[in-house]
Amino acid sequence: MNYKKEQKKLVSELEENFNSGNIRTTIVDMKADYSNVNESCLSLVFFVNDFVREKIFSDLIIPLKEIESGFYYYFPESMHVTIKNVRATHNPPLYNKEDVEKVRNKFRDIVKKFKSFEFKVEDVILFPTSVSIMAYSDKILGDLVMELDNGLREIGVPDNKKYLSDSIFWGNLTFCRFTHKPNEEFIKKVRELREYKVGKIKVDKISLIECNGACHPSSKKIVEEFKLI
Repeated sequence: MNYKKEQKKLVSELEENFNSGNIRTTIVDMKADYSNVNESCLSLVFFVNDFVREKIFSDLIIPLKEIESGFYYYFPESMHVTIKNVRATHNPPLYNKEDVEKVRNKFRDIVKKFKSFEFKVEDVILFPTSVSIMAYSDKILGDLVMELDNGLREIGVPDNKKYLSDSIFWGNLTFCRFTHKPNEEFIKKVRELREYKVGKIKVDKISLIECNGACHPSSKKIVEEFKLI
């Protein structure tokens, strides 16, 4: 199986579902204010480097912000690729301190067995309440995610999000969240950027974090960082 080809196929399917109003995955609700720190999620993420941040800001955020300045655009230090959700955003949080410690210990045991890998960052996708760029990888990502998933079930803190597939996974880097329904000019611009490519980035450190739905800096708390061998 060509893992990257399957990832791209599922992303296209997801995009078609969104365009037709058939939402089969968990999405973050639209809000007027994404600085709210009363809500929280627990997630394993990869924070991208300065090169990726600068590319996304100059090539994606700036042209979109010229059309819709009122949307929430991610701070550079918040830009990340989600590796594994644990608990989706909610107020109050759907986890407690004991859950965090169980997840921390389980992830520590699992991640140390995996080697570093690469993400290929490309394809800008219009979600119902946000805009993201995809991060594709080879099967090592799938193996990692499935082992993390099994680990969460073992400790009684299973992932509570819905996904398009339970065997093919890819990364998702959200950089814009809507505060209201986007206008046609904005939608057209996002679609023009559909094939945009950032390039390859090495994943050698991932972070278990707590944050709100937009990873606002005031809400971000790094629980632990894990290095990949």
